[in-house]
Amino acid sequence: MKKSSAKFFGKSLLALALGIIAVAGLAVAGLLSYYGKITGTARVSQSVLVDGKSVPDSMTSLQYSISDVKGGETFTTDEHTITDQSSANAPITLTTEITEASCPQNAECTTDTAIEFTYYTFYEVIGTGDGSTKTFTFKPMMSNPTNVKATDGSNTVDCSGPDSNGYYSCTFDTAPSNSAQITGSYNVNGNTASGTVTGEKTIKFTFSAKTKVNAIPGGYSLTTTIATS
Repeated sequence: MKKSSAKFFGKSLLALALGIIAVAGLAVAGLLSYYGKITGTARVSQSVLVDGKSVPDSMTSLQYSISDVKGGETFTTDEHTITDQSSANAPITLTTEITEASCPQNAECTTDTAIEFTYYTFYEVIGTGDGSTKTFTFKPMMSNPTNVKATDGSNTVDCSGPDSNGYYSCTFDTAPSNSAQITGSYNVNGNTASGTVTGEKTIKFTFSAKTKVNAIPGGYSLTTTIATS
């Protein structure tokens, strides 16, 4: 009888253990893994606008026409704007491609380019006159600036610099009047320019090209692409 009772008691312990495990499993499965979910949508708009336009309009509707350029002269595009609407800074690169005119029929032409050199001119607001301040400092948004100047709309001065931090100092003989907008201007040589448009600021630019005196007459196509760096 004792031997039989031991087997029975052993089976009872096994059954009890399995029952406890099963109950524990049910208890874990019954716990909440989260209390709820909230869903929504967010619409993102383009941060950098070209002439106030975003893609696709900025890719198709920004056009200009330059006429009556003689060989040996410099032509300059219309003034355009790049605006960073966000609070974050926006690295950009500008690249301008020029498709030159074809050699006229019955004329002898070389394969040399008709463009002697190219450059951008940038303009950015660097301060506001208060009637007493003569010197304004700024760090150009675009890299490798040359011919750095400042104007209050009436007077233009050369700016000195850069200092060790890249800032230029522009000093007027007479302090610009109250509310006069102070604009810094500078050139970047070549057909490519890069830099960073400061958050919530606008930079203006033109592109210029000097033709050679023996440039082939005809139409020249210009395309400036403003891309993320």
